[in-house]
Amino acid sequence: MTAYIYRDHASPGEIDDVDPALVDLHRRQDTLKHSEDLSASARVQLCDQMSGILEETHSDAEREMAADILLVLMRQAQRDLKMALADRMSVIETIPLRLVLRFVHDDIEVAEPVLRHSKVLNDLDLMYIIQSFGPSHWQSIAARSDLNETIIDTLGEKRDIPTLHVLAENDKITIPPLTMSILTDMALTDEGFSRPLLARADLPEDAVRKLYLYVGQELKKQIEERFNKEFLDIIDDVDDVVSEFSVMSEKRFLPTPTMLRAADAFAQQGKLTVHLMVETAKRGQISSFVAQFSKFINYAVGDVVDMLEQPGGRAFARMARNAGFERHDFLSIYMMTRQGQKSAGATAASDVDEALGWFDRAEM
Repeated sequence: MTAYIYRDHASPGEIDDVDPALVDLHRRQDTLKHSEDLSASARVQLCDQMSGILEETHSDAEREMAADILLVLMRQAQRDLKMALADRMSVIETIPLRLVLRFVHDDIEVAEPVLRHSKVLNDLDLMYIIQSFGPSHWQSIAARSDLNETIIDTLGEKRDIPTLHVLAENDKITIPPLTMSILTDMALTDEGFSRPLLARADLPEDAVRKLYLYVGQELKKQIEERFNKEFLDIIDDVDDVVSEFSVMSEKRFLPTPTMLRAADAFAQQGKLTVHLMVETAKRGQISSFVAQFSKFINYAVGDVVDMLEQPGGRAFARMARNAGFERHDFLSIYMMTRQGQKSAGATAASDVDEALGWFDRAEM
């Protein structure tokens, strides 16, 4: 059949063997040689005719024949007509792949609709395009609604800023951990990433916590409005841990409300042990240690703070011994609390000996 289409002197009988719509389309090729003279209505008519043939015909041979004619038309058409054709063809699932690839290889204005929408392109095709073309093609692919993890991660690893922006704003896809990590890192220094990320349903909690520590007050408020109180308590815990390691204040021993809630939670779960308290103190989290120790011995927080600041360590030695602390653990914590007091200066050997003496003499 194809021979009949391209034969210059085909007989009427031979032409009749082909779908009349294809024959008419073939005969209209010459009009595109003067496409700059085509009216807008004529271009719309051409697009309708071409898309109609590909949508309505059920024969593979006829679809291939239509593709041959369209490829010829593509070579003769101006950009605006190509763009119109690409728009129409991008939503037709029965067109031959070679025709779609012809659009892909054109300027990005022509390629964009099929890159974004065409279901004819499978994962292997998309991977080939990503590796063979540049950022403009990546950005169009990133806007697709049917991307799998491999394609998303391949785009993410390109670390092209506009492409990452498109992925962050594409709410039709689920972003896998690798690319989500890349986007979160970007958002720490660019709130242009933070806003679309915080609007995503698939944003993991660890990313929210990380972002909360860096974003401005406006986005902090957005996070607080979106997430429930229980989750915000978790964020407060993260803030406390970070500040406990980075800020030395005059009230360093005084725990925050979230530290007290954490101590209560440990107690309710049966995890508030001497080992936990010792490990907390050894990490330098003295305020958290105070919250835990006060809960453990059922003393007011203020009394525990006074106990730790008392010269000689008598009261703390007695309570630590009764709580079951080992001698070396008591000494480590005592030394750390001495260092935490700005006015204490270097801990004298006599102070250490006195504290150990009180510990050794304390009754169990």
